[in-house]
Amino acid sequence: MKIHSKYRGIKGFVTVYNDAIRYRYMITEQALRKARILAFWERYGLSATREAFKAKRRTLFDWKRKLKQGRGKIESLNSKSQAPIIKRKRLWDVRIIEELKNLREKHPNLGADKIHPLLLDFCDATGILKHPSSSTIERLIKDCGGFEKVAAKSVSLRQNQKGQSPESLEKTQRF
Repeated sequence: MKIHSKYRGIKGFVTVYNDAIRYRYMITEQALRKARILAFWERYGLSATREAFKAKRRTLFDWKRKLKQGRGKIESLNSKSQAPIIKRKRLWDVRIIEELKNLREKHPNLGADKIHPLLLDFCDATGILKHPSSSTIERLIKDCGGFEKVAAKSVSLRQNQKGQSPESLEKTQRF
């Protein structure tokens, strides 16, 4: 049995459908506002547009260029992500990271404020001039995954008093 589309043979149906989806989901209110400002600018000129919308001349030309590059489609005026392309990475000496790891293994409950003086002594002893602050130590611990340790598995195959199996009792300890 063949499935027939009831819209077969209607000229331009697919184009109208695609345009409807585009206008419904892809054009933001901000892009429509920019398009209205550009239309106002074309009709009434620069001075009236600057007074009415507080839009600078350079901004108007930038929007016009984006609209031209987008072949006149309004969704080309949608705001793009403003996140930096190259983000800063937290790079520290490997010896500092290793010492931080060792300190957390020896003393798993020590926080960044108590690790800081120990790390300062280590930096002075090894001749490392740049040392992290306590807030940076917190971030380093977080970046390294908190130096997780997995608890040993339960030897007993019986369930505990609450009815949990030994596999569910295995927990990850975060330091």
